[in-house]
Amino acid sequence: MPENINVEFHHLFDYNQNNLYKNLCLIVKIKNASPLILSMPKYNFALILEKETEKEIIKLAKKINKELDTEFTFNGKLNPHITIIKFETDKNDLILKKIEKLKTPIEIQLAGLTLLPSENGRGTWVEISVLNSENLRDLQNKFLPFIKKGEIISGIKENFRPHLTISKSKNSDNLKIKELDYKILRKKTRAFPRLIRY
Repeated sequence: MPENINVEFHHLFDYNQNNLYKNLCLIVKIKNASPLILSMPKYNFALILEKETEKEIIKLAKKINKELDTEFTFNGKLNPHITIIKFETDKNDLILKKIEKLKTPIEIQLAGLTLLPSENGRGTWVEISVLNSENLRDLQNKFLPFIKKGEIISGIKENFRPHLTISKSKNSDNLKIKELDYKILRKKTRAFPRLIRY
């Protein structure tokens, strides 16, 4: 390698929807030039809900967003999903081939509404909890061998907290959500494994 080029591998940290994520990247430094940062693509191995349930959750999210001053909402590009593992890799072709084996739908159980204060103290996440079932843990365990430990950027194993984020308020004062449809918050439904790039 020429003397004027220095290549370093780093963990940088960045923010995505006000959450801190570790970001693996390669930094190329050329003498007398600005550093060039090359990040690996980020992916979300997630569960997508069956259409009827997805419509009900979007309807619930719209109702909550009307009642709260929110900064997070479903927009067509982002739909309700349950993250199994967030990760980053440059081996996406290999993972796409392996994930075909994991596309069998599984049953999940929604388990109530959770209000979770943002780590930075600005706002509150509104989530539908999902029962941390053996189905979900098995699916995560089947996917883990496909990626390296250093590529994972979400909670796994005992830190796995399955949920559906449906809204985020801009502040945490006077959160009042009225007349919720509790049937959807306790619903059993089918969900389909998918790989989402973000």
